[in-house]
Amino acid sequence: MRRREWLALALLGRPAAACLWDRDTLAAEAAGLPGVWEAISGLYPRHTREYYQQRRDTVGAEPTTPTAFDDLAVAVERLGDPRRAASLMVEKERRWPGQYTTWANYGTFLAHAGRLDEAAVALERALAINPQAHFGRERYQLLAVRYFLDAQRHPAVLTSRCCLGFEFSERLGEAFRLSAPRELDDRTRPTQQRHVLERLNLQPDVYDGLIGMMVIAQQDPPEFYYVLGELLAARGDRRMAWHAYQRAYDLEHPRSADLPLYQDEVRRALDRRQQDELTKPRHWAWRRRVLAWVDAYQTWERELLRSGGDPNDPARRAEFDEAHPKP
Repeated sequence: MRRREWLALALLGRPAAACLWDRDTLAAEAAGLPGVWEAISGLYPRHTREYYQQRRDTVGAEPTTPTAFDDLAVAVERLGDPRRAASLMVEKERRWPGQYTTWANYGTFLAHAGRLDEAAVALERALAINPQAHFGRERYQLLAVRYFLDAQRHPAVLTSRCCLGFEFSERLGEAFRLSAPRELDDRTRPTQQRHVLERLNLQPDVYDGLIGMMVIAQQDPPEFYYVLGELLAARGDRRMAWHAYQRAYDLEHPRSADLPLYQDEVRRALDRRQQDELTKPRHWAWRRRVLAWVDAYQTWERELLRSGGDPNDPARRAEFDEAHPKP
């Protein structure tokens, strides 16, 4: 997949603006987002098509409450029809005007349908209603939509700045991947992270914003792995940065020619033992274990749904976790 194809995927597939709101989102907010390492690895459950089919069939064709509209629209979108999902949000707005979840979902559905200009307007409406909802994700989603919209018109954007609106080396210096502290611990990490975010003019919720979009995306978004790699390299978490760069490379990010150089920089700043751990065969072996765990989760979910069980039941999920510990 070369640059033109990747841009089309980013714009029209799912990842450019993958921020949805339904009852599962509420559960996620209560439980908290996956950690950075889980997000980089993909080590978190991804619902099956059967899950969303059941959600659609349970709600029915004529939802009667705002929550039911959200549930049906998200299920329909996940089953491949963002245009119908968007039309459901239009009807919901007519019945219950001015709700944040309506405009957040509507913006996402429009983006997935390739209507990026309209998506940006809808997300602005969502932020005007509730600027801090949804892990603060809409702010970063809006940045991403504007970035991909600009890249659609000017493809050089894809290698001249990131989806946060700047180039890391311009704010941190060309050697930032090498110059971060060599060792971080629980005492020094918060100070270094605060220092980096101040220089980048970012808020601490940037991590939750990126991870939230990565977790909800139906397809892996290479740009978010790249940006997360740069953030981690800047604060000194070089091993996680190396793996984030590798994910972006494997997904054929437009900067793929440069990513091995970035990996080499963060690797050289580690001691010899740590350097030896960072190899592509090790990375791919670890990814195979992660994908096997995700496959086990989806098999379990399908079987549970067929037997009439609920994958969101904490007791049933605990049974899965005990039988299938994360690698």
